[in-house]
Amino acid sequence: MVVFGCYSAKQWHQSAWHTQEKLVTSLINQSIQPHSDEQFTAPPWLPMVLQAQGIERWSITLNGIALTASLLHSEVSPSLNTNVSNTSNSEVKTFSDLHLSSFPDYRLSLTMRLLSDSVAFPWWLVSTGFMIVTLLGICLGYWGYYFRSNALNPLFSRGSGILQGDFRLSSRDEQNSRVNSTHLVLDHLIQELNDSRQERCRFDAFMRRHTFLDPLTGCGNRIWFDSRLRGFLQDQEVFGAVLWLSLSDWEEEKQHLLPHEADDFILAISRVLTHQSQAYRDPVLSRYSDGDFIVMLPHKDHQDIKLFATHLFRHLEHFSADLRGNPHNWCHMGVSYFHSGERRSVIMSEAEDALRSARLQDSNGWSVFQKDPLEELHRGNVRWRSLFDRAFNKSLLVLFQQPVLARDSDDILHRELFVRVYDEKNQLIKASRFLSALEQIGYWSALDRHVITQGLQLVKTLPLSERLSINVAVDSLLQVAFFEWLKSQLLELSSVDRGRLAFEVTESRLIQHWESLSPHLIELKKMGVKLTVDQAGRTIVSTHYIKSLGIDCLKLHRGLIRGIDQRFENQWFVRSMMGAAENSRTLIIAVGVETEAEWITLQKLGIDAGQGRYFFPETALPLNAGNIMKHYLA
Repeated sequence: MVVFGCYSAKQWHQSAWHTQEKLVTSLINQSIQPHSDEQFTAPPWLPMVLQAQGIERWSITLNGIALTASLLHSEVSPSLNTNVSNTSNSEVKTFSDLHLSSFPDYRLSLTMRLLSDSVAFPWWLVSTGFMIVTLLGICLGYWGYYFRSNALNPLFSRGSGILQGDFRLSSRDEQNSRVNSTHLVLDHLIQELNDSRQERCRFDAFMRRHTFLDPLTGCGNRIWFDSRLRGFLQDQEVFGAVLWLSLSDWEEEKQHLLPHEADDFILAISRVLTHQSQAYRDPVLSRYSDGDFIVMLPHKDHQDIKLFATHLFRHLEHFSADLRGNPHNWCHMGVSYFHSGERRSVIMSEAEDALRSARLQDSNGWSVFQKDPLEELHRGNVRWRSLFDRAFNKSLLVLFQQPVLARDSDDILHRELFVRVYDEKNQLIKASRFLSALEQIGYWSALDRHVITQGLQLVKTLPLSERLSINVAVDSLLQVAFFEWLKSQLLELSSVDRGRLAFEVTESRLIQHWESLSPHLIELKKMGVKLTVDQAGRTIVSTHYIKSLGIDCLKLHRGLIRGIDQRFENQWFVRSMMGAAENSRTLIIAVGVETEAEWITLQKLGIDAGQGRYFFPETALPLNAGNIMKHYLA
């Protein structure tokens, strides 16, 4: 644009000179008349007209000899051979050796100035300068926009990250940008936000500990144990045992010990109980009073309880030398078996009666409250193995689904997929009864493969608005072969189908295997799969995993939900769990909602969604995946 603009301006300027030169030449040609040889006569008005036309000097030459001004041609040819030379004044030009068409032997020379100053002024230089200035302005503007964009791009990227929940502090490259002050302000605000979050987490943890935990041992207190036992008894097809361990004459024994020695002794007993109970699935340990501990072992029969008691008292014998009392009669334990439907007060009364019987033996030992056991609920490992071998071969596993509904609408967030199995009597057995058995016989991965395979086929047939959540055991995810198989199965799905799929893991197992499990969960998260943590709140653990893994859904344990409208301590616990997930995209889901009063209370607490028989019961899926939609519509 600049080059062609300069060329056009120069051509326009040159054309103005030639136009005036042609005009003056034509005027002289029409005005002079031939008089004699080598002489011409010009009218008297011609000098004034030529002066008005800007002619400063003119002459006619013949064979290189200059004639007088009166010797003029009568006509000038329009095609003149012009030689232009600059004078000392840039405004004046001389046109010499101009060809005359009527008199070929004569030549005309003109020295003239342009008539108009606006034409005579070198506008091509002004045009060129203006274009250059314009181009420089455009370049400077682009340069400023480019560097401003480079300075603001980190700020824009960081703002987008903050909107997505990324609250990292600025890096060294960002701090060197032109918006350093803005980054410093954001760092300051994020630091204050992190401090407030940490303070909120500390407050929530403090509230949970002082409400449900024993301050010395860190295990559950009386309130926590009663709540957990009440929740277990309200479930269906649940059984187990309550073990009440008591230190006899502990108040008298403490008088002979220093305060820190008594605390150390209680801590040692607590560590032994914790170590022994962790060998079983879903134990509940509580310091019921100053010298009493209670352990609840769900889904354990008489043989398991006998083995637990034998190992426990074998370890407790090492503490006999630390007491001044009778080393053979200082600890006793009462055992009471329970099953779903019984009352909590009855179970505790039976355990206390069994504890009294143990004390009457005048020796360290344990006693069981005698009542009719439910033999059909107890099954050994051999029977469980044969049952699942037959279930895998004959397709005796049945998939069930239950939807999760949003709080403020009837929208279904997702459907949870879980499994049940037919026993020898063609009766369905719930997963809560065989989970611990699967762990002992090592069939976790086989069952998960079966359920995941069916779930991946099912998610392809569901409408795009439907989402599916599948329970996966932590033990299976920790197996390298299983995890590689799972990734290969997920890669066969489209990205849309993977986004409609979620995997559920248990909170207690997640915390127990945090270091080895979290990389696997992060890898699944990167593949587009949603992550859900179920049975949250069953034990009191740190909730840092919510933000570390970006958990999508957090399902509260059904024991917290049962009768929550009448149990204020559970309401406090639910509030603390919701506070731990605040400022995140994690949805808090209440599992096991049975009554309208429970749901109203949960809505007041601000729960995000609910799942339970109050909304929809568990529904068995048809064996033919093609009938899935008909089944849902029915």
